[in-house]
Amino acid sequence: MSSKKLWPAAGGALINKHNEILLREPTNHFGGAVWTFPKGQIDKGESVKKAALREVLDETGYTGKIIQTLGTFQGTSSITTYFLMINPKRIGSPDIETNTIKWISIEEAEDYIKKSTNVIVRNRDLAILEKIKITLNTKKK
Repeated sequence: MSSKKLWPAAGGALINKHNEILLREPTNHFGGAVWTFPKGQIDKGESVKKAALREVLDETGYTGKIIQTLGTFQGTSSITTYFLMINPKRIGSPDIETNTIKWISIEEAEDYIKKSTNVIVRNRDLAILEKIKITLNTKKK
């Protein structure tokens, strides 16, 4: 049995006014992720929310407003708390960890996420997407 320590991380799912979600394609499909949500390690002394906003900005060039916690999800090397973010504003460019970013309808996002070859990452991202769908449907009612 593996006793690999998982590091704490934070990330976000950014939604625009057209109900599209922002996905990123990691450079060289790092970790088997073809299309995924931005996330990264929490710096020492940094709050989880600040880390999520920083990672979204670093990996996509966008900032947003956190409106809700989506939950904590396990990946291959981290336990990540994801936040739902709205009001995206492009204020920079993605860093070298990101090959490209793409706004995709929530309905299409599942097909993009399923391209990831790492099963753990793919299942984590599909679970995040499902939580987003539930959250958005609840907010409409």
